[in-house]
Amino acid sequence: FEQIVITHTDNPQVPRPKNLTQFSVISHGIRHLAYLISNDINGAFKNVVTAETHLIFQSVEQQLAGEIS
Repeated sequence: FEQIVITHTDNPQVPRPKNLTQFSVISHGIRHLAYLISNDINGAFKNVVTAETHLIFQSVEQQLAGEIS
């Protein structure tokens, strides 16, 4: 998870960056999973992921919090 990349675009009218790699897509998906797991209000992920995995995904969300506005 240390290699998660947030891609950016210079044009807000075109949200897709020019150089979109598979790693960028995977990073995007991991950030979505981190959000869902860390904000699991109904406990849907409680029985799906281990406590260790839950902590890892929480750290991803916290690391990215400053990047997302």
